[in-house]
Amino acid sequence: MESHSTEHHHPPPDQPHTDAAIGVHGMLLVGEAAVYLSHLPMFMAPHNFQVILQVSLDADASRRLADSRARFNHDKLYTVEPEEFSIVDLLADDPAKPAVAAFKANIVRGHFEKGGDVIAAGARVTVDEVIHFEELGRADKAAELE
Repeated sequence: MESHSTEHHHPPPDQPHTDAAIGVHGMLLVGEAAVYLSHLPMFMAPHNFQVILQVSLDADASRRLADSRARFNHDKLYTVEPEEFSIVDLLADDPAKPAVAAFKANIVRGHFEKGGDVIAAGARVTVDEVIHFEELGRADKAAELE
């Protein structure tokens, strides 16, 4: 997988998508008894969303995460590289289309785009609760934050 230091992975330009929010939505992983994911937002589609999820990892991924944390004394950053999906599908706004309840992801010690080590490949991540979901402004609005 190709790495980029300033942007997340995007679908190839020749691959048609009707949903502008589809992408590989990298997330920061925090917590132990309760595990939370925080989307790594940017001021450009499809990553212009601030999302915080409470999740459960499958048993193998949970064990591997605990083992990694024990080995590295909790001083490492952990990120999640999920399969490509539409981030807006985490919300159920259409009764005919339920919200995304789970997805596959690589659990990575370090940053998944900056040489991190995959500790659990293809882990099942179950969305227990969407804690926060907000679409952010575009690049022209980013200057307002300074």
